[in-house]
Amino acid sequence: MPIERVEYIIRKDGTVEEKVEGVPGPRCEQLTAPFEERIGEVVERVHTAEYVLRPIPKPQRASQVEQAHEEQIGG
Repeated sequence: MPIERVEYIIRKDGTVEEKVEGVPGPRCEQLTAPFEERIGEVVERVHTAEYVLRPIPKPQRASQVEQAHEEQIGG
């Protein structure tokens, strides 16, 4: 499992650079939103290749699959 990491670089002029690693898809924005609200205005957002990736769904057990199928058909 990849390590999720958020790094902040605070520059001398007071601007803050935020880097997110190991978080596929738009979840990175949800993860950093509380920090961004406190830090201040987001001036620029650059998405990495990880942003366009979608998390791989967790495998379901056979009983979960059967239950979901029954719910779909009204059984």
